[in-house]
Amino acid sequence: MKCPVDGRELAITHREGIELDYCPECRGVWFDRGELDKVIERSNRDYDDYRREEREYKEEKRYKEEKYRDDRSKSDHHEYKPKKKKASSFLSDLLEFG
Repeated sequence: MKCPVDGRELAITHREGIELDYCPECRGVWFDRGELDKVIERSNRDYDDYRREEREYKEEKRYKEEKYRDDRSKSDHHEYKPKKKKASSFLSDLLEFG
């Protein structure tokens, strides 16, 4: 199949169970029937997982901060600063062509 933008031959890759047709020159991506639905479904599922992990992180952070305040009142400690987790994006992984 040829790229509708520049007429070059499209390359095919399989990512996360989805077949993608893309142009190596202009970097355009084309989906066959049903593939975009798979991407949206997977993206929504990953977003729900991310929101759940974010809630759990906030609860853990709140617990540690409360524990820190309790411990600090008992003795002198340095300030607790939890590190945030960086979320990996399904779409960025899917559309990364090197």
